[in-house]
Amino acid sequence: MKKDINKIRHSLSHIMAAAVSEFFPGVKFGIGPAIENGFYYDFDSKPAISEGDLPRIEKRMKELIKQNAAFKRKLISKAEAKKIFKNQPYKLELIKDLPSKQITIYETYQPGSKNKKIKPKTYFIDLCAGPHIKNTKEINPEAFKLRKIAGAYWKGDEKNPMLARIYGLAFETKDELNEYLEMLVTAEKCDHRILGERLEYFMLDEEIGKGLPLWLPKGHFIRHKLEEYMYELEQKNGYQHVLTPILAKEDLYKKSGHLDHYQNDMYAPIEIEKEKYYLKPMNCPHHHSIYKHHKRSYRELPLRLAEFGLVHRFERSGVLSGLMRVRGFTQNDSHIYTNEEHLEKEIIGVLKLIEEVYAVFGIKDYWYRLSLPDFKNKEKYGDIKNKKMWERGSADLTKALKETGHKFMEAPGEATFYGPKIDIQIKDIWGREDTLSTIQVDFIPRRDSIFITSTKKAKNSRRSSSIAPLWVLSTDSSLSCWKKPAAIYRCGSPLFKQK
Repeated sequence: MKKDINKIRHSLSHIMAAAVSEFFPGVKFGIGPAIENGFYYDFDSKPAISEGDLPRIEKRMKELIKQNAAFKRKLISKAEAKKIFKNQPYKLELIKDLPSKQITIYETYQPGSKNKKIKPKTYFIDLCAGPHIKNTKEINPEAFKLRKIAGAYWKGDEKNPMLARIYGLAFETKDELNEYLEMLVTAEKCDHRILGERLEYFMLDEEIGKGLPLWLPKGHFIRHKLEEYMYELEQKNGYQHVLTPILAKEDLYKKSGHLDHYQNDMYAPIEIEKEKYYLKPMNCPHHHSIYKHHKRSYRELPLRLAEFGLVHRFERSGVLSGLMRVRGFTQNDSHIYTNEEHLEKEIIGVLKLIEEVYAVFGIKDYWYRLSLPDFKNKEKYGDIKNKKMWERGSADLTKALKETGHKFMEAPGEATFYGPKIDIQIKDIWGREDTLSTIQVDFIPRRDSIFITSTKKAKNSRRSSSIAPLWVLSTDSSLSCWKKPAAIYRCGSPLFKQK
């Protein structure tokens, strides 16, 4: 019978916590979930846990596994839970946040023997919903490995303490573990951060600032060719290119909703002549300002505006990584202004355009995610007044995917605050999921009262004009890098022949 690998991974995080508690008395525990390919646990200890501690922690874990430790689930009151975790501030905070009066805990313990030669012993108690394995007999001690230690803010908030996060790998068999470790070795050889520096494509400089890459001549050559190729392709497909400033006044982002929903990911405002300006995190409001520059007729639709737009977002220092997670990057961005009856057709057109680009660069093994709203999430979607409009936008995205024969997965709650979207997903060389491109029905214009003038012939043969709502399709792809930026330079395409 196939084992439940996620239960094994989750249980290993508890075994690891038990081992750590032996070496670091008084350690404070964060959380320890199962994740893809393994598990992690967050710790706050003095002295701090280091990479050098991992071998002895792993060794002790294997000893605990061989002792056939068991897992017992208990349901207790909040008051009792507070007593058990009275010296664990992070657990107390989690208990406070739980809505239920009943709390689930799991005890990892040595059951003891019938002849009483082995006495029962508790190794670890955790605030946990589970599920877990019954006994460590289900774990292959040769099929897991502690991989690394990294810093992680409690609850992902940089205002909270930085905890030590130990990552572990776990599989059913030793062969699966070794296969994954070999893949990691290969991935490290293809790591764009190492290749970018060695091949002199880009650099990062602490004096410039974290997450702000500098493009060197070879890297800029690639970037220029990418932009050149996309510019010509978009022009052939009816796009008109624009260029917008990298900052704007506060009022623009109040109207668009970015300050209400996205301010934590924006840079702090700059005060100029007693007015606040923000570095733009997205191109959308700027493009909508261009659309509003004069009255638009339905005869102008669809209007396709595109930009290689430089945007800045405040990514936390702990998640910055080469060109994949940065604070300043260029988006190959567009906004298509159309009427309702042509929305699906425009979505299909963008899908075909994206697939054409991916084929040129040999990008494969991607899939489609339909990111929908979850109206139960009041914080993210609570100010949406016209749910039917969102449902119509979601329906057109769904129809376009079906019409083009694409399989897709639905992801409720993944829509942004301003519209449902199609995300094109891929796994990088490390096996981590990321988004390559997005096609979104953008409702920001509704906040900003953007319309078209619709002219219809009346019964008396005169023409009557009315204001009709506008539908906007927003698309973007990052120009930072894809799977293997070094491979782009060497791919042999005539786009990249440098003289």
